[in-house]
Amino acid sequence: MLNCCIERKQSRENTALNFDSAEGSSTDEEEFFDCADNPDEENKRKEKYSLWNQPVGRLGKFNDLKLLRTGDPLYIPVTQEPVPKSEDQLEEDTDVLMKLGSDAQGSELRAKMMSASLLSDMESFKAANPGSVLEDFIRWYSPRDWIESEDLDEWGQKKGQLSSRMMIEDNFWVQTWESAKPVPAHRQKRLFDDTREAEKVLHFLDSTNLCQICEMLIPVLCHIAIYRLAEECRQISHELPDSVDRLRALIKSAERISREIVASKFVDVQI
Repeated sequence: MLNCCIERKQSRENTALNFDSAEGSSTDEEEFFDCADNPDEENKRKEKYSLWNQPVGRLGKFNDLKLLRTGDPLYIPVTQEPVPKSEDQLEEDTDVLMKLGSDAQGSELRAKMMSASLLSDMESFKAANPGSVLEDFIRWYSPRDWIESEDLDEWGQKKGQLSSRMMIEDNFWVQTWESAKPVPAHRQKRLFDDTREAEKVLHFLDSTNLCQICEMLIPVLCHIAIYRLAEECRQISHELPDSVDRLRALIKSAERISREIVASKFVDVQI
């Protein structure tokens, strides 16, 4: 995670430099903003870009589709990268999602948990496609929720309609679309705060004892040992024909042991 934070920070800084070079001299208001301490200021910035009504942050055309209202080509927007998750974070998220259930209320809560990412993608899409509507976004973002018909519209493409779940009155997707402003990805609040996450990692390492550090190093050391054995097997495979099979058995044993350790920890926590 720490390495990921460093890579994201370097990538973000390079992206900011590229946009500054493309747009000329930059001011404080033009830089990538990654916090929203004052909601009013954030809304003003979003309104400023909506007034421009100029396409920003286009990655490329999305097949031959056209916007339903204007007939302009539908463009794939440049979006923020997905938020990286460590194994323990993924396990926590999975546990929470499983507890929500599969009913309508659970689906609604699940969608709200993803609201930050969905809002970011909607704002990027609006910035790249001025004059677009929710149906345009759905055709790119969730094609299974767009039911096509055989009739053609005025732009020569198949007509269609939203799926039943998207046509529910005041559903979460509609609410999020209405609140989204046309803001390109590099001007949005960051979904992944690399600085804060790096500080969490450093705090965790600082508060970890020697025994816990050794335990965390065991998988890394096992991986290095197996990698070294694999290199040696290539050199002696003609002398020991069963060396490859033994190495595979060793890898399976290492996988089983590591999974049993994780499972035992999970049981202890549950108890």
